[in-house]
Amino acid sequence: MSTQELGRLEVVQRVLERQLTHSAAATSLGLSTRQMKRLVARYRRQGAAGLGSGKRGKPSNHRLPTTFTEHVVALVRESGLWLPRAQRRKAVQQPRARRDCFRELIQIDGSEHHWFEDRGPACSVLTYVDDATSRLQLLRFVEGESTFDYMRATRTYLERYGKPYAFYSDKHTVFHVSKRSGLGGTGMTQYGRALHVLGIEIPCANTPAAKGRVARAHGTLQDRRVKEMRLEGISTIADANAWIDTFVEQCNARFAKPPRLLHDVHRPVQPFENLDDTFTWQEPRTLSQSLSLQYV
Repeated sequence: MSTQELGRLEVVQRVLERQLTHSAAATSLGLSTRQMKRLVARYRRQGAAGLGSGKRGKPSNHRLPTTFTEHVVALVRESGLWLPRAQRRKAVQQPRARRDCFRELIQIDGSEHHWFEDRGPACSVLTYVDDATSRLQLLRFVEGESTFDYMRATRTYLERYGKPYAFYSDKHTVFHVSKRSGLGGTGMTQYGRALHVLGIEIPCANTPAAKGRVARAHGTLQDRRVKEMRLEGISTIADANAWIDTFVEQCNARFAKPPRLLHDVHRPVQPFENLDDTFTWQEPRTLSQSLSLQYV
């Protein structure tokens, strides 16, 4: 019996024990007095089973004819309109076309891995890949993918090459705010704010395939670079960063592709663009009349 039917059973039993009138019982169940009397009479004839729905276990009055449903199922199977989930093809992600110009769009991402194998602890590498040529622009070993790690690496990139139009990333919390009602309410991370000040866009990919060039670079590097560092006897982050530029030059000489347009679109960092101030953690606060502020 359902919970509703058990409740009806209790009320009917109280009516039979003369603890409730038919009218009061009907009100408590949301029925008319006439319906309540029929319910009591059915209980006397059939017991508790009489309080259940008479349609239970029977086909619905609105059911379509069996011959019709069998015909429709046969048509679906013959036409291949439906397949079990295990047999369905996965959605194909169309490859995104490369940008036309060198250093127009730079894909960035981090990869945590046992880069030093058993010679040292696991760490992350921040990878900057040019979208037009697949050139490795910058690699930096860090302990983790923190905002300050990305700020330091990006500053190194800007001082070395200049400013691209955009850095293309995933939706890591360093780059993307998923809840805009947080502290500050600007909808922009500290890293995003720094790039905005410098006039650099930071679009975020919705799928891993959209930034596949940097993802494929990580796959290659986790094999090739680990072996190279083993041969070089490198086992610390400092030694890896001191050596990595040599590896980048060798890798680009073998695997980089020419851009469609031979034009470098990097913009130089202007003298008035103070990178020391830009790549800091900044949060606005309002001074009270007593010239005090709160920082929580």
